[in-house]
This record gives sequence, C-alpha cells and structure tokens, in this order.
Amino acid sequence: LNALARTHGLANRFTVVPQPQRQYKARNAHLALTQHIRHDEIVAMLDGDDWLATPDALAILAPSYVHGFDVVWSQWRGSDNTPGRSYHLHPFISPRAQPFVSSHLFTFRRRLFDGVEEAHLKDDKGKWLEAGCDVALAITLLEKTIKRRFIDKVLYIYNRDNPQSEDKQGVAVSQLVSRKQALTSQLISQRPSVQRGVDQQFLAGHMYEFMHAAAMNDRLQQRIAAAKTQQAKQS
Repeated sequence: LNALARTHGLANRFTVVPQPQRQYKARNAHLALTQHIRHDEIVAMLDGDDWLATPDALAILAPSYVHGFDVVWSQWRGSDNTPGRSYHLHPFISPRAQPFVSSHLFTFRRRLFDGVEEAHLKDDKGKWLEAGCDVALAITLLEKTIKRRFIDKVLYIYNRDNPQSEDKQGVAVSQLVSRKQALTSQLISQRPSVQRGVDQQFLAGHMYEFMHAAAMNDRLQQRIAAAKTQQAKQS
C-alpha cells in the first residue's frame, strides 16, 4: 500500500499501520481512532473488500458536516445489485430502541469517540469483537448526539462476492441473517445510553428535517411490524 501511494503521489495523505497478526476490525478501529486520527477530523469507515459507489461520495457527505451534523451515513448496494437497508433514524428516540439502519457509508466526527471505553468494542468476556464492530461503534456514537443525518443516495458498495465471507462458505442466508440479528440485538442492549444534551438552536434550525426523519422511521417501524405479523400468520 505504501508503494501504491507513492506511485500515485499520495504518500503524504496515507498512513498504513501494519499488523503482524490478524487483529479484527474492532481492535484496528480503536487503534486508528486513538493513535492515528486527529481530534478535529472526519472519519469514514470503508471495509477493505468494499468500495465507494461513486468518486464524489465523500464530497456528497461533506456539506452535512459544514451544516453542523456529527454523524452522517448513506444508502448502500450489494455487489450483486441487491438493495441496501440503511434508512432514517428517529431523532428523538434512542438508536438502541430502533432497527439498525445506519451502516454504510458510515461517517462521524472523530471527537465523538472521546471518552468511549475499550469495553464498547469488546464482548462480555473482554475480547475484542471479531464481528459486529460496525454495530457496536455506530450505536455508541449515535447515542452521543442528535446531530445525525441519513443521505438517501447509494454511496457504498458492499462486497457479496468475497470468498472469505460467511455467505460464500456454505452458510445459509437465513442462518447468516439470524446470527447477525442476534449479535445486533446483543450489542444494542448491553451498553448504557449516554445521550448528550440537545443543542436547541441546532434543533430549531433543522426541525423540518428532523420531523421528516421521524416520519420516515415511523413508516419503517410499521412495515417491520406488518412483516412480522404476516410471518407469524404464515407460520
């Protein structure tokens, strides 16, 4: 990677942190956020086997930070063209009490990570999470601010063709979904809420957008409830 950056004249814009052993995403994310990213920077999370859907993806997100938002995420699409499931969060309800719809492309202000303990990225046995880091990190940061925004544009491609992924190793899709849902529920419920105080001036300036997000999230909740009812009837 260092050689590639030098070849394209970008050596001064990249920091490659080699790991002699596999550490998994949670440990690597904590290392990057605490030792290699400045307090005033914006962080975008991109898995190594995924890619941005458009060259101007970051430019599309940038105005939201100019307008004062702390966490911004976008819609995504699978590499097999399956639709993503990111969506609006209800601004006045804890993210822990809502479906996890804030995955890709997930970005945030680095300063939000101040005060986040290692335990938030570890399991109940004190081991760094080997899966579910996206959920653990997003929920922890989202609950610290009401200044969060969803951009309903596909800016991220999730790689479903990686032979190392679980769904390419003979794991049934239903098993994979159930496993991820169980992990998400566990991660959401195990940490205490630490909601920050609301910036009243910011809230007033973005009230229309917040109300729109609340309405869209209510519709999502209704669709989920209807789907569960239908599934229960069929079973």
